[in-house]
Amino acid sequence: MEDKGKIFRRLHELDDVFVIPNPWDIGTAWILETMGFKALATTSTGLAFLLGVQEGTVPWEQTLLHCQSLVNATSLPVSADLEKGMGDCPESAAQPVEIAAGIGLAGCSLEDHTGITSKPIYDFSLAVERIEAAAKARDALATDFVITARAENFMWGITDLDETILRLQAFEKAGADVLYAPGLRDITMIKTVCQELTKPVNIVMGLPGEIFSIAELADAGVKRISVGASMTRFAYGMFVHAAQEIMSKGTFNYSKDAMGFSELASYFERKRLYLLRNRQVEDMSVERLLVHSGDLWRFNTPLSCLQPPQQGKTLLITVLTPLKKHVNCILTAKEISLLFI
Repeated sequence: MEDKGKIFRRLHELDDVFVIPNPWDIGTAWILETMGFKALATTSTGLAFLLGVQEGTVPWEQTLLHCQSLVNATSLPVSADLEKGMGDCPESAAQPVEIAAGIGLAGCSLEDHTGITSKPIYDFSLAVERIEAAAKARDALATDFVITARAENFMWGITDLDETILRLQAFEKAGADVLYAPGLRDITMIKTVCQELTKPVNIVMGLPGEIFSIAELADAGVKRISVGASMTRFAYGMFVHAAQEIMSKGTFNYSKDAMGFSELASYFERKRLYLLRNRQVEDMSVERLLVHSGDLWRFNTPLSCLQPPQQGKTLLITVLTPLKKHVNCILTAKEISLLFI
């Protein structure tokens, strides 16, 4: 199977800008993959909301479990929002790179925010040393891995563009693969940052303030666009509005805008096909095949030996993977025929 880190890196080398959305659970990751996005990134804020805690308080182990669940759920490269890593020292920024690559992540972002309100940003030299250590850890890996270095000044009220650019340039020189300064207020700032750097720049959309189109950001020189926790906030916001309507008005009009069952379920159809077509699961054999007429046949036959079913039939297939795990998949004739292409 091809190195997902290499796939992720190549996306940054293409001429076109690309959007890397931020799912917050397995379901949203699958929806985004089904829609055709090429890579995914976790959101630390989205994870905090999912767990019902404040941002910045999710234990490191819980973050890792969340990241691994998304890696295991999708065939796309996944980059992790690892905030400041495992601590303050350079080694605490390097070790997460090794661990992240070990669980199959294609990249990660590391920021210069300390987590301390009274002193929110690391001193310049320490911030650079942390990225240098992370880059050295990346270079020692057997697989490719993309490091995004974040300069958090604007997120914490330090609106000094020159100092932010100096940090990004230092991160670039230290070995970061992608540069990122969330909170830039206007397109002129964004264009200036892109012009002052030679490596790809990520810009986040969905924060309060002016919103720019993909075309506008591409013209400014942006290579990658993320959405942070904005989609999470939108989803939770709609949930809150629905609950408020019930409590305050005693009505349920929100349901008129809810997506239909079949439409929403359609986004998960490819998950079943993926379980069969995923190149990580080789030499699969079909243990049982059940036609809805009630007839039952038992097989222990390589998938390649099966014939496509008759049109209109629906099949329940239990797949025995090399890991000895049984995966149930209900497939229509059209769907299972795709396996023989």
